[in-house]
Amino acid sequence: MSTMNAITVNIGGDAPAVRPFALMRGRVLPALERKRGDLDAMYAPVMGRPEVDPVRLMAVTAHQIMQRLPDRACAEACLYDARWRLALGDITDFHPTTLVNFRNRLAESGKARFALETCRDAISATRTESALFSALSASISFIASIKACPFPHSSRSMSDSMAEA
Repeated sequence: MSTMNAITVNIGGDAPAVRPFALMRGRVLPALERKRGDLDAMYAPVMGRPEVDPVRLMAVTAHQIMQRLPDRACAEACLYDARWRLALGDITDFHPTTLVNFRNRLAESGKARFALETCRDAISATRTESALFSALSASISFIASIKACPFPHSSRSMSDSMAEA
């Protein structure tokens, strides 16, 4: 029987390359935990609970926006990147479409803006990461501007939306 020794690496939260990740862990995750009831309301009490915690998925989504990563790279970063694990803690591995489904659920429930504003407000309390703040602010503005635009997450299909145009 083979045994492996665990290697522990301590990453200081004041290093410039790690600062956004430490900010996510120290500010954004606690702010989202306080709003857990609103995120849990998107799911039915029976047969509607997700395999991945919605608070963690919202943190992943906000971090994905700040890092400008596609879904697949984001899912891989959650699994393999020590900085992402610092930011998000222990998160179960998930398929990239989990992020798509979560964003669709956010959009359908009308909570996308609320969730991103919670993240933005948690970051704005520090004002140390202006690039992160502006990335989330831009995303919130984008969400506000596309409310009237039909997306595949709506009850209508894309072909129905195109046929009306």
